[in-house]
Amino acid sequence: MKTKIRIKGKYVLIVVLLAILIVHGLWWGNRALYNKYITDDYRAPHRSLYGKNVSGINYSVKKPGYPSFHGNFAITNNDGTISLIIWPGVFFIGDYEYGLQIYDNDIEQGYMLYVDKDLNYLDTEKNKYVVDGKEIILEILQKNAQELQEILQLTQEEWGEVGTKAF
Repeated sequence: MKTKIRIKGKYVLIVVLLAILIVHGLWWGNRALYNKYITDDYRAPHRSLYGKNVSGINYSVKKPGYPSFHGNFAITNNDGTISLIIWPGVFFIGDYEYGLQIYDNDIEQGYMLYVDKDLNYLDTEKNKYVVDGKEIILEILQKNAQELQEILQLTQEEWGEVGTKAF
């Protein structure tokens, strides 16, 4: 009887170790996909965050940290009032999510919200905390429409399909 328990215990241990190795391998493979977006002009101030500044525009690529499978891409305008964040799907498959951090100097108020791939306000449960300010946000988006389109264009020029992937 003791021998059977030892044999079962060894099999359980082997299965658990294999599962850990498989998950780790998948994580590493997903993380490695971000490398093609990190060119030589990117600097790494942190272990998994790479960034560069071109003409006052800040670009960053954040590789997934262990054990997360999600990294992100971000671009911030030269005065820091608008940041676009893009979260690709795992292995860059499936839906991407887009977020904006936008600050309005006129009312001295900032907002964080989810948007669609064209940077339009997204009516989603994730934006529920900004429902009261939805009209203000829509005005801010309209007021900054040209700069938002420029940021979207820069994103597409820098990272190609990451900036154009639809939901």
